[in-house]
Amino acid sequence: MFFVLFVVVEKYGLKIAARTITEQARQLILDLAPSERLSCRGRLFAFSSSSEILMRSFHLFSVLCCLLLFASSSHARTWSDKSGKHKIEAEFVEATGGNAKLKKPDGKVITIPLAKLSKDDQRHIRDIVKGQASGSSGGGTNSSDKGRGNGSTFNYSERTRDGNTIIERSFSHSTGNAAKADKPKRRTWTDATGKHNIEATFMELVDDKVRLRREDGKVLLLPLNKLSEKDQEAAKRLASGIAPNSSDPNDPFGDASIDSTYGSGAPKREEGVYLPGDIVEATSFGEIKRGTVTGVDDRLLTILFDGESDTDRVFIRSGKIRMIKANPNAVARGASGNALSGADYSGVEQVMLGTHSPGAFTPDPLVATKTRLRALRVGPKRGFFEDLESFAISPNGRFALLAHSGGADPSSEESRLELCDLTTGKVRQIDDVPKGLKSAAISPSGLRIAATSGKAHHDSETLDIYNVGPNGLQHSLSWKPFKDAFFKDVKGLTWLGDSRLATVGMKNITIWDVETAQAIYTLELNGLSCGVVSPGMKQLALADSKAINVLDAATGEPLQQVALPQGRRHQAIAFDPSGKLLAGTDGSQVDLINLETGELFDTLYLPSSGSTISWADSEHLLVGGSSLVHVPSQMVIWNYKHNANKTTSAAGINWYLLDSGGARVLLPLRLPHAGVKSISDSEVVLRSGDAIALEFELMSNLARGGKSILDEAKKSLTTHLEAAGYVIAENAPAVLVVRAETGEQREMQYQEFGFRRGAPDKVSVPERIYTLELQIDGKTVWTRKRTQGPPHMLHMNKGESTQQAVARAMEPSAGYFGTGIPSRILPAEKMEQRQSEITSSGIR
Repeated sequence: MFFVLFVVVEKYGLKIAARTITEQARQLILDLAPSERLSCRGRLFAFSSSSEILMRSFHLFSVLCCLLLFASSSHARTWSDKSGKHKIEAEFVEATGGNAKLKKPDGKVITIPLAKLSKDDQRHIRDIVKGQASGSSGGGTNSSDKGRGNGSTFNYSERTRDGNTIIERSFSHSTGNAAKADKPKRRTWTDATGKHNIEATFMELVDDKVRLRREDGKVLLLPLNKLSEKDQEAAKRLASGIAPNSSDPNDPFGDASIDSTYGSGAPKREEGVYLPGDIVEATSFGEIKRGTVTGVDDRLLTILFDGESDTDRVFIRSGKIRMIKANPNAVARGASGNALSGADYSGVEQVMLGTHSPGAFTPDPLVATKTRLRALRVGPKRGFFEDLESFAISPNGRFALLAHSGGADPSSEESRLELCDLTTGKVRQIDDVPKGLKSAAISPSGLRIAATSGKAHHDSETLDIYNVGPNGLQHSLSWKPFKDAFFKDVKGLTWLGDSRLATVGMKNITIWDVETAQAIYTLELNGLSCGVVSPGMKQLALADSKAINVLDAATGEPLQQVALPQGRRHQAIAFDPSGKLLAGTDGSQVDLINLETGELFDTLYLPSSGSTISWADSEHLLVGGSSLVHVPSQMVIWNYKHNANKTTSAAGINWYLLDSGGARVLLPLRLPHAGVKSISDSEVVLRSGDAIALEFELMSNLARGGKSILDEAKKSLTTHLEAAGYVIAENAPAVLVVRAETGEQREMQYQEFGFRRGAPDKVSVPERIYTLELQIDGKTVWTRKRTQGPPHMLHMNKGESTQQAVARAMEPSAGYFGTGIPSRILPAEKMEQRQSEITSSGIR
């Protein structure tokens, strides 16, 4: 047998490593017979027909492989944490599950979350894993022509002639487990003027400066803003690992794809997930038994206990099940059918609001984005029973995502997505999606989608991450983001960039690295009412019953805290475009907050309720998608009537989803529109500082808990009117009439839940109408009405009848009168002239 061993001794930057390899190789060859060895210019050849020489050659080959591995991966470097205060000398071992393993000089291996390392160290590890680290970066990593990573690849081939057949065998040995990375491709880069072009390869983007390598090998360092807008986007995508493979790097509808090297390994079993074949211990009828799981049905495990012939069923969330041995061949799957990976909570930081002193707040303003202000026609409903499950705009206002579920049949579980590029006007239908979509959100680049799906409400506990490819969705990762046994459902999804996602649950918010399913930090809600991402997507504002907290979205570090008046609970909050101001509404009033000073500097009282809020521009707020508030004058100056299915806003643009002749239109509007007029002082009939009287017309039986609500109503309204700047006076020409009266009779049917429910109970319930009417010299100039109707669901106390439960739920409350009146009043007939209608054609 004719054997050839071929080894190239590479130069590794450290002479001692190369010398060690050479000396070891020389000694092995000297052990061979003189006729069996040959040396030639750094290449070592050995020829022999004997089996002994073959074994010696393999010995030489193995030693060289090990030595090359040592030379390529054993160099220590100085590692720093993200604060720069802590450093350590260590060797890189591996990166897995969102953690880096480092070997200290004493031989001990430590595990550190990647998120806690400095950006340079994170980049260094990413380069190693992707096989792109250079020897000068401190890690001493080299690459061969065959592969990249922490080591080298050797190939050995043997050819023997057997008749007319040539037999080829190959053997490869890789000393690292890093993924193979494609060599970066050259592309044409254009400057901001469009006059100058260059062929170059992207290297890196650091501190808004892009480094490019020309074809002649020279490296250019250019400010990012010197490039064309298209090439700036390309550089940002390449820097974040998102490769623009299509001719247009901004086009997610082309051949764009995301490098899914991270998080692409075999899925781990999520803690608390049981599958058929698992051996468990469970409590059954008060006795702890061991058995094998034979079935998993919704919330129940079917277990065949040892020594028994019949199976028992045990609630999964009972806390009475313990895993003994998991079935290694079973794969856990979510409601979407995708394999589940285990969420990585190692190193997760628990952030408690209000427990740390805020740092230095710096506004995070809106980065201007080109968006076509033209309506987009999206597809019509595909059947009477199809519902729009969610409608989301990416935080930067570039993409919209509509998630639909259902169809012509009431039992249909079919789902689909509509991905809209708001910069080009393209709408892409994606039909190949999991059944039963619950919600979906699109990342700022338009290349990643986060979604939940399932039939029952608890099935939304699984999170799926997809890459948007040229042929549809490509599954990346799936996991369950909440560990609580009873509160696992995902209630909201918000992207904080292309690689980080916030999941909102019943009890907490968790920020995730979507490439590794690693939890970065988590926030306990504790009365949290709402939240919003800053215009530049770098900050997170959260409101609870005590304060508004602004955090660094990447780390959870507190930046600002503003105390709220007692009892204030915002339903929605919004940053202004500059990132300096924040507005929050509880439905009847708006608080204005200066985030730079940390002060609540004004409160506006609304003439009508609204549960959503957004800044139209630096001086105008849009409440409920309809009421346009002029902040300096503290007045609603315009009303927009519409029948939109959904409304939302992003990046300074308001979006309305409207029906139009069987089709649907996504309409963008910049408000206020040109027809909006300011209000002159002469038009205002009542303002802060004026006197006002209170007059009550309440039913005598209007009592709560046996006590009249009159005193409570007087106290509440007086407090709010004085806060708005009015003076309470008995004989004032302006009178606020406070009225409560019986409305229409409602016929209701209530039926018990559960297996033993009987016939429904029929109850007749009268509505109650609460009215505030402002009269000046006997003439009505402003009115607000609120209706208290029967509840859709009853909570029954022990021994209570349905009629008694309804009566308890319908007890009157002074809260229905609201917070008084606005601080400036425009007569109703003049306000009727200040309105427009929003249709699919625009504003008219």
